[in-house]
Amino acid sequence: MAHVHHHDHAHHYDHEEGEACRHIVDARELAGPLSWRKILAVVFSVGIRPCTGAILVLIFALTQGVFWAGVAATFAMAIGTAITVAVLATLALGSRELALKLGGRSGDAFADTVWTICTLGGSALILLFGATLFAASLGPVRPF
Repeated sequence: MAHVHHHDHAHHYDHEEGEACRHIVDARELAGPLSWRKILAVVFSVGIRPCTGAILVLIFALTQGVFWAGVAATFAMAIGTAITVAVLATLALGSRELALKLGGRSGDAFADTVWTICTLGGSALILLFGATLFAASLGPVRPF
């Protein structure tokens, strides 16, 4: 038996027609040549999220009476995260440019092949990881 649901109400938005609602960076906006506006948007999007680890470090430092040591540790964590994100972003952009050079700018078949291989490979890797965790959960419990 089929169930049909009709929407008789209108959806209301606070934006003028055609005006885009900007809450996060859209992946389509990042396509194409890189600009400082795009880089700053990504950095801001990643950096605005509060780090739970930093909050825990600050709370622990506050309870131990060494708040400024917690602040220093939080800055050290932030610098380490910034370095890691910068290296990963550089590798991602570099590999994209390398793939475009190898496949040519109009190499749609090459891009489709790489996309398919990455999609299937990533899915298989996640499936293998999940199956391994499931198989491990079926064995005897060994705390040590």
